[in-house]
Amino acid sequence: MEFKNSKGFVGTDIIISIIAIVLFSSLILALILNNSSKSVKLYKDAQATIYLTETLENIGNATYVKTIDYEDEYDLCKPPDATDKKYKITINKPETLGENDIIQKISVDIEYKIGDKTYKKTMTRTKIKE
Repeated sequence: MEFKNSKGFVGTDIIISIIAIVLFSSLILALILNNSSKSVKLYKDAQATIYLTETLENIGNATYVKTIDYEDEYDLCKPPDATDKKYKITINKPETLGENDIIQKISVDIEYKIGDKTYKKTMTRTKIKE
C-alpha cells in the first residue's frame, strides 16, 4: 500500500479559506444586525400600540367634550439598541358625526423615531354623548 506524500497547506488553500471565513462572518454579522433592528422596531411598535390603546380607553372614560387638542411627549424605558426613546402623542380635535352633535370620532396619533426614520400610528374611537 502506497501513500502519497502530503506537503501541507499551499498558499491558494490559505487564501481560499480566508475568503470563506470573511464571507461567512460578514453574513452572520449582517443577520445579527438585521435581527437587532427588527427587535427594536417590534418593541417600539408594541409600546406605541399599548399607549394608543390606553389613551383611547381614557378618552372613553372621560366626559363628552366639544374640543380636545392635546400634544405631549413621553420618555419611556428604552430597549437596549434604541437611539431615541421619545413617543409623541397627539389627540386630534373631535370630528362630529350626525346632525345633533351626539357622536364624536376622536383620533389619536403617536410618532416615534428609530434611527433616522419616523414611524406614525393612528387609532380612532367613537364617543357617544350621554
